[in-house]
Amino acid sequence: MNRPIPRRLDQASLRELRWPSLREVLRHPVEVAAERPEPRELHRRWVAQTWQAGDIDLTADRRHWRRSLPERTRADLRALLPRLNLGEPTSIESLRPILVAAPDADALLYLGTQLVDEVRHRQFALRVAAELCDLPEPAPGWPAMRELQAELSGELLRHPADYRRWLRAVTLFHLVQQGVLALSGQLALVTLLGDMPGLPGVRTAFAAITRDRSRHLAFGLHALRQGVLEGHAGDIGEVVALAAAPGIAAVFGEAHPHARLAWRRLAWLLREIGLPERSGRDRLIPAGAGAHGASTIRPRKPPAASLV
Repeated sequence: MNRPIPRRLDQASLRELRWPSLREVLRHPVEVAAERPEPRELHRRWVAQTWQAGDIDLTADRRHWRRSLPERTRADLRALLPRLNLGEPTSIESLRPILVAAPDADALLYLGTQLVDEVRHRQFALRVAAELCDLPEPAPGWPAMRELQAELSGELLRHPADYRRWLRAVTLFHLVQQGVLALSGQLALVTLLGDMPGLPGVRTAFAAITRDRSRHLAFGLHALRQGVLEGHAGDIGEVVALAAAPGIAAVFGEAHPHARLAWRRLAWLLREIGLPERSGRDRLIPAGAGAHGASTIRPRKPPAASLV
């Protein structure tokens, strides 16, 4: 693990996150990933950075939304917010088997904190939908992901000691869904908010959510980096190849600038875990994708019951 660099965003209280630096928020996931924190350090950060969805005051946001926010901006926000997958039920269900099948006690301890984060994010998403944007309850996940997500989660629940299947589920959830789709969409939202006054509650919450998701991404990179070193690059690459293109197209469309940002983010993530990549049809396809033979099933013992 590289030595942590103190950052204002890391140490800020919820009140101090009200007007965060746009640059700090945009750079935070990259900077945390560069430190390569291990699960115990990520748990320590969670303890210091936890917050409550009910503590976000949306009073000024409602006033600004109804009285002075341009209709086009309201439309942009209504279109973008449902795409962010903020702790919706499918995310929570995807994380459950990953937690149950955690290969060691440190991973189990950290993943418990992420489950709390996902519930908190959902609570805030429901508040925004009901109190601010007049949106229906967030839809259950990205349709393009549901079949693969159900398949990988089901396999892992049936074989919780199978490390290979655990890595496949982590690849879909932490790397593709959270690291590429959710963070790219969230940073698009932060950029949109940076161009306008007002909405202090939404700004605060999304700075806090970015901080949470920086930890989530760092855990996924740690787990997958280890998986690559242990010979499971083929399985990780196959899941990326299956999920990335339909996921990015579903969230952003084919030609949107944020889609290009998502592909660049994916390229960076693949480098971070040590997985080679090649370009094909203007899309990143990991080398070795589909090569089941590159990985072998190596069951591990369940984590110890005691986390102390």
